[in-house]
Amino acid sequence: FQQAMESIAKEMQPPISVEFSRVIREMKFGVTLEDALGHMSRRMKSDELDLLISAVLTSAQVGANLVDILEVCTATVNDRIKIKDEIRILSAQGKTSGLILSILPLIIILILMFINPTYLVSFFDTEIGKAMMAGGLVMEFLGFLVIRKIVDVRY
Repeated sequence: FQQAMESIAKEMQPPISVEFSRVIREMKFGVTLEDALGHMSRRMKSDELDLLISAVLTSAQVGANLVDILEVCTATVNDRIKIKDEIRILSAQGKTSGLILSILPLIIILILMFINPTYLVSFFDTEIGKAMMAGGLVMEFLGFLVIRKIVDVRY
């Protein structure tokens, strides 16, 4: 495993090569593998890296086959990437729908004012009309916020 880390430090591009170089350097100064990988995990703040480190440390403690464990980690990371991509696509579709639904009433008002300018005059001249327009704008804004909250998925 240490040879693999040295290969990563030499052959990969930054930032991963820099991080693995730090881990190797720490281990040469007497820091345990567990502590050195823990330091890298705190610096990188990646769930996938945490999964890899847990697998490596578990394999070292239990004596399990590291290759099998890393294959499972690879499959898990690939599945996570696919799911994140699907979530990003679906949330983009929802955001677009929310934007269209928010703008649509304004477009309809503009079309009605263009076709028949006197049609909407009562909304702007009477108190009830002004209250209805204000209520409609408030509900439109709240609907926009609700749609944004629904499609904002944390992963």
